[in-house]
Amino acid sequence: MKSEKAIISNLKNLFELLLSENKILFPSVMQQKHWEKVLEKWIKDRTIPLFARKASGIRGQAIEHIHSRDVIKTDNTPAHWVFRNCVLNSELPNVERVKKEWDERKFPIAIMIKKTEKEFLIKSQVAANEFRLGKKKLYVAHLDKVALPRNLNLPMEQFINHHRRFLSLQNMYAIDIEFYGLTHVKIFNDIVKEHKQKIGLK
Repeated sequence: MKSEKAIISNLKNLFELLLSENKILFPSVMQQKHWEKVLEKWIKDRTIPLFARKASGIRGQAIEHIHSRDVIKTDNTPAHWVFRNCVLNSELPNVERVKKEWDERKFPIAIMIKKTEKEFLIKSQVAANEFRLGKKKLYVAHLDKVALPRNLNLPMEQFINHHRRFLSLQNMYAIDIEFYGLTHVKIFNDIVKEHKQKIGLK
């Protein structure tokens, strides 16, 4: 018990140090509120597909299911698009921009194109250098798990909830890539959540 308390205390001290050194980045309250409204409009607009982050599979390919809405496989690139535009660039993208970029096949959904993906992806759907936050030595983390199960025969509501967790600024923060391992530690993420609540980022 004492050792657990010591670990929590040390992680809190490390978090405060990283915060003071600008090694952790959060959206502002305004940025988060704006994007959450846009995200909900996106979800309601059935002309724009939902995204499913999958470590395996063919990015750009629609998941075959019985629903009438496309769900497109991606890597973590769309989350980078959100964080880059809203937080680093201090822009306020709207749902019209999302739809336009998707329709024109300019919305980045992959970090690279594999041979097996050339049928589904074109160059403009691959993240340009400015959207690869690893190039900025930043790692985009999710506070609550985003992973989908292997079996993708799921109800549409589950895909919607996944899309929301995946692209919600409320569920994201960025950290210096040297410390990305901390983002997989639940205690550390609990400390991050507590801090977000204190600064009004619930």
